[in-house]
Amino acid sequence: MNIDQWILCISEAYKEVGETFSPAKKEILLGELPQDSPNTDQVTRLGIWVNVKK
Repeated sequence: MNIDQWILCISEAYKEVGETFSPAKKEILLGELPQDSPNTDQVTRLGIWVNVKK
């Protein structure tokens, strides 16, 4: 599962319980990702960061 899929799953879970998965919550979760993970390279993080800020 890549980061985009992971974020989508979490977002869907929030919808199921009637809560909003805000950009602030996305930012917090992305900050918790391990820096050495192959799925969290700088380009991926920057791409998600741009999507979070939209």
